[in-house]
Amino acid sequence: MTSSIRRSLAPIIAGALLCIAALLDAGTARAQACATVPIRVVNNVCAMELCLYEMTAVAPVCWNIPLGNSTVVFPRGFKPDGGVSLAGNTYPFNLAGCTVCYRQRNAAVFCCATVCYDQNNCTITIDPCTTPTCDP
Repeated sequence: MTSSIRRSLAPIIAGALLCIAALLDAGTARAQACATVPIRVVNNVCAMELCLYEMTAVAPVCWNIPLGNSTVVFPRGFKPDGGVSLAGNTYPFNLAGCTVCYRQRNAAVFCCATVCYDQNNCTITIDPCTTPTCDP
C-alpha cells in the first residue's frame, strides 16, 4: 500500500512546482508588458520634463508631462531604474518604486517632487515631497 501512495503523490508535487513556476513567470511578464503599453502618468506637482534612466542605457528617456493625467510610451525594452534631476543627477527607485525628493526638470518654476513607478500596474505617479530636503 505504501508504494501506491508514493506514486500518486509524485504527479501532485510536479503539478505544484509547475504552478509556482508559472506564478513567478507571470510577474516577469507583467513587468515586460509595460514596455508595450502606454504608461499612465499622474502628475500632482507641476508641468515638467520627466526624465527616467536605465542603468544599461547611454542616455535618459524624457517626456513633457503636463499637470494632471497623461500617458507616455517606453521605448522597446526600456525598464527604468530611476529619475534624472534638473542638475543631471540620477535618483534610483527604492524597493517601493519611488525616488527621493529631487528638483524636477522645469525651467519656469522651482519644482521638487517624488517620482514613483509601479511596474505591476504600469503607472507613474509624481507627488509633492514629504520631506523638507529637495536634492539637486
